[in-house]
Amino acid sequence: MGEPVRRNRLCAWKLTFIFLTLWLGASTPLLRAQTSTDQVWSQLLSQSSIALNDGYKRLNYMLGYMNTGTTTTVNWPVTMEKGRAYLIVGVCDNDCTDVDLVLQDTNRGDITSDVLADDIPVIRFTPSTADTYWIETTMVVCSVEPCGYGIAVFVR
Repeated sequence: MGEPVRRNRLCAWKLTFIFLTLWLGASTPLLRAQTSTDQVWSQLLSQSSIALNDGYKRLNYMLGYMNTGTTTTVNWPVTMEKGRAYLIVGVCDNDCTDVDLVLQDTNRGDITSDVLADDIPVIRFTPSTADTYWIETTMVVCSVEPCGYGIAVFVR
């Protein structure tokens, strides 16, 4: 009678160990994603404070994830008014050291960009015509993929 009880305890320990291993292993990417998102959001808030102090108001923002060497395939459209000053700021998580932004016209031709080797690209632009413009993002360097990134558009 002692043998089945011991076998049941051993089986329960094995199941507990397997469950914890699977649960912890599966939750690691979720924890990393949450941390990455928190890092990006914190940086966007910091950049927002700087822009707001400079007289801008936030028009819109977006968050996403990319691997090294990838460019957004569906660029982000932003409707801009003639003569208004726009500030476009990109940020990325702590595993990213270089992300680039390109502003394109309605025909997807490049207008201006920030492709410096940095992790906070900034584009300042005042359109001469009201139109829909496109923001293209490229993740240049990401040490732990995918890297989180964010873009905020400000206007004054």
